[in-house]
Amino acid sequence: MPSAAASDVLMYIMTTPWRDMAQPVGWSNDETLRSIGLDHPPSSDPAAPRPYGLSQTNSSNIAEFIKACTGTPDAKRQQFIIDGDGHQTARAAYKAWYRNHLSKKVNYVIDSALKDNSLWPPDVLRTQDDDEWCTSITTEATPVVGPLLFGPIVMNGSRLLQRAQASIFTLMHHTGRRLKRVYSNARKALIEGTKTDRAIMDQLAEAVKVLEDSPTVDLGSVRTVLKLLREARKFTLWQPSTNDKLAETEALLKGIVEGAGMDLETPDRETKKEVTADKVQAARSRGRVKKLPNAQLADISEISATLALLIDHFNAHQDTGIGIDTEHAVWDEASDAIGDMGVEKYSQATEQELHALLDFPSGRPMTWSKFRDRDLTTYAWDDPDLQRFDTGGGDLMPLSLKWHQLVGVASIVDKSFFPEGSDRTGANAAPGMLLADGVGVGKTVQIMAYISFLINLWTCESKNGGLGRAKIVKNMPSYMGRGPVPNLPHLLVIPNTCVEQWVRELYAFNRKGTVDIFRLPVGSKDVGRFLKDPDSPWNKSKHEMINRIIITSESVCTPPSCTGFC
Repeated sequence: MPSAAASDVLMYIMTTPWRDMAQPVGWSNDETLRSIGLDHPPSSDPAAPRPYGLSQTNSSNIAEFIKACTGTPDAKRQQFIIDGDGHQTARAAYKAWYRNHLSKKVNYVIDSALKDNSLWPPDVLRTQDDDEWCTSITTEATPVVGPLLFGPIVMNGSRLLQRAQASIFTLMHHTGRRLKRVYSNARKALIEGTKTDRAIMDQLAEAVKVLEDSPTVDLGSVRTVLKLLREARKFTLWQPSTNDKLAETEALLKGIVEGAGMDLETPDRETKKEVTADKVQAARSRGRVKKLPNAQLADISEISATLALLIDHFNAHQDTGIGIDTEHAVWDEASDAIGDMGVEKYSQATEQELHALLDFPSGRPMTWSKFRDRDLTTYAWDDPDLQRFDTGGGDLMPLSLKWHQLVGVASIVDKSFFPEGSDRTGANAAPGMLLADGVGVGKTVQIMAYISFLINLWTCESKNGGLGRAKIVKNMPSYMGRGPVPNLPHLLVIPNTCVEQWVRELYAFNRKGTVDIFRLPVGSKDVGRFLKDPDSPWNKSKHEMINRIIITSESVCTPPSCTGFC
């Protein structure tokens, strides 16, 4: 099946009776379904449980398509699956389900098998002298992955059935293409560059040269180097030879931190060439003798912030591989293999139903503007023409939560509120929760929407005697198991590199005057003045406490600076 899409190949394997046995077809074989991460197959029975990600209509349509594929003679099944004769709607629903859900489960099983059998490309690349793509993955992985993915339906004892090998080889060919796409994207980002973006390693070499040539530590160059190192971390798993140069660069930065009188006990980056160790030590020595700029020539807070960024960089996890390809985010391995955790209750709700449950008219919380600037460069807060953020036009775009973000907010709310006297109140109160969506899914907007939900709910409870409470918490009055929503401010502790983005988005999303947004000062004495001085912006605010949002970085929010919030 060389011309068939991966979804077609999977359907062909799962609808073909490869051998004479009970439950010979994958969709009806419990063991095979479990292998690809499914508890139930699609079904036309309204009372039957449905696979995650399918509505009743789509589940029924796909079940009929599966039945038609299974009933088609072997010689014609492949073409029938590709064409979908008479079942185009059902085939389209299956393709969408495969793309959005099933492919991630299948890819997880395949990738896990590759890792467990020393066939995972990043592991293979680390053992090679160069970073050339390993072309043998498809052939070597076929006999390994087939049994793990499809179980007994394609097995003859302990061996893969000969007649099933071609189809599984085709599926592995798609896997090879998928992983090589990740590899190629990493190579372009790090080494080759694109028409619009220069290679990270070229940019890094320039920034390091400026840093090395400067008589004192050039703070701007340090921040540029750190930014490029963070970008490089996303790709070095797939281009491990670049670690040699990155190890030298990080050693230079470690030397700068040590020259400033701070100790670092973080391990050095793994490298390929033994000669790199000498270069790493030399770079670290050069960093140690670099002097910080005179405090009279540079803002002391800028020096402190730059050193904090350096320490955060070395305390962070090393190369993640995340962000290279939306089809292959590492987070898929942890979560998508078993479905999106924690959101099952609302995963079948429509946008309109979620709007009504959360009391978000038009998918927008009460405190939000109707429109925002596309590039987050202007806000209603500093624009004399406030009306245009309600009417739109020009370069403004409408503000509303997407369906998956509404599901996320509803799930957070549902896990924050409990019936009075439930086993999650009092001494057993809910300790909190973790929002672990992938990059770009919208964690920031979900948190901002949740804050707005709490503000609106507090207003209903304290000003309106409980009238107007959102439907989703109608019978759940206990916030985190501790009673009504308290009139307290919101403290956002953000990674240093994301603080400015959060500030911009808080101003862009919230209507002027609905909340007050504060930046927490750096020093403990300044925090004390911020909270206690009657002339400070904090004490001059006319807003209720719950309408105040304090934002700070993780390097600042440490004792004693944040003692007052603990």
